[in-house]
Amino acid sequence: MKKIRKFVTRGILCFLLYLFLGVCLSYARQPRVSQEYQDAFQPADFYSDTVSCDRACIIEDNEEALELRLRMIAQARERIVLSTFEFRADESGKDILSALMAAAKRGVEVKILAELMKDAKGEILIHTPYVICNDWMYDSFREICKQNPEVSLLTNSAANNGNPFGAADYRMNRDKLLDTGLTLYEYEGGVSYHGKSIVMGEELSAVGSFNMDMRSVYLDTEMMLVIDSREVTA
Repeated sequence: MKKIRKFVTRGILCFLLYLFLGVCLSYARQPRVSQEYQDAFQPADFYSDTVSCDRACIIEDNEEALELRLRMIAQARERIVLSTFEFRADESGKDILSALMAAAKRGVEVKILAELMKDAKGEILIHTPYVICNDWMYDSFREICKQNPEVSLLTNSAANNGNPFGAADYRMNRDKLLDTGLTLYEYEGGVSYHGKSIVMGEELSAVGSFNMDMRSVYLDTEMMLVIDSREVTA
């Protein structure tokens, strides 16, 4: 019995040490950014003397984010696009659902991101640094690929991924992703790729903070801007 206890204790300690080293060593040495790469970004390119119609808002906390979402839903006139339809039966979840139902009753089209990908005419390109899925997410990819054979996903390779948990999950479940019908492209640029965007057909695209992982779907406060523009998508 003592031997079993020692074996289990050592196993747990080794696992904790593995997690600790994985988190610390991943960021111990960062590759240098080349001068050519730095010269490609000029601060002057991001400034203009003209006034744009675009606006930005800094959101300080989740309560403020909820209020902003409710206001945006109430002001919607044509279409509302969601990045997830998973809501908890708490007060804020009921507030969002009530606002969506009210929008649908006044004639606003309410769709989730997965439905937009299913309806897309043409190639679908997904960029995400991490892919950590549950069964529902695998099934959603499978349904999308069943309706559209041109679905590609670009992500970091296991070796290039700066997130040890994302790298480990991708390495273990890469075949499951391929079984859904996705065409996978792995980034091996040396610096962990962190782009988050989706191109759906010729007119729709989405950019924001949403990763293709369970944390973004169920836990974090993520935002995706869906753009209906042939010029931007091209």
